Amino acid sequence: MEAVPEDIFNHDMHTFPRDDPAIVAKQAQVNAAAEKELKAREAAEAKERKKEEAMVKKALAPIKKEPDVSASARRCQLMAHKIRLYYKKLPHCLSTKEPKALPKDEEGLAELLATIETELHSKGGIEMAGKITIGICGAAEQLNQQFNPFGLMLSGPAASFTGSVQANRAEWDDLVTEFAIANAELFVVSPGKRLIGFMLGLAQAVDAANKAAVRGERILTPEERKAAEEL
Repeated sequence: MEAVPEDIFNHDMHTFPRDDPAIVAKQAQVNAAAEKELKAREAAEAKERKKEEAMVKKALAPIKKEPDVSASARRCQLMAHKIRLYYKKLPHCLSTKEPKALPKDEEGLAELLATIETELHSKGGIEMAGKITIGICGAAEQLNQQFNPFGLMLSGPAASFTGSVQANRAEWDDLVTEFAIANAELFVVSPGKRLIGFMLGLAQAVDAANKAAVRGERILTPEERKAAEEL
């Protein structure tokens, strides 16, 4: 069947290019350039997002703490300094002599320092045990003046219980020392506690001397007291 001339005309009108080919080609180039620029921008944004995500992950990651070598060195230096001072200032209180070379590692220094301090604290505890013994006797003598169910006269012009204990320390000192060694865990006393105990004892002695002076009593010298107790 032959096509109707009108149909042919319509077909030609729809298929015939209505725009200038040069303009179409130029528009295609513009579109291609815009699309290329869009893709480049999207790629740059994606790269920036990955960079930010990596920074966030790094910030949130747990920090690995490296061993502080300088802190360990400072501890070793301090322990070595303490050890040298102990041997220099208190050699008469230590049973061992200072080694020619101190340990180089932290563990060895800590062990040597602990040994020295334990010995010093133990010796201080032994001395404190003797003072405690005399203090208990003094407290018993004072308590006896207020409460005396056995009729004992533990203080007087001739002698006192506390003075007699002090004068005869040589006879009981070894026994108290043995007791302190056998119960070392009870008599390991730090220097701070020993210092406080010494100050308290000194304060009590000063208080007793001043009160006796106020009462008009003459305080016997150690030689006079010992001579009176030997009577």
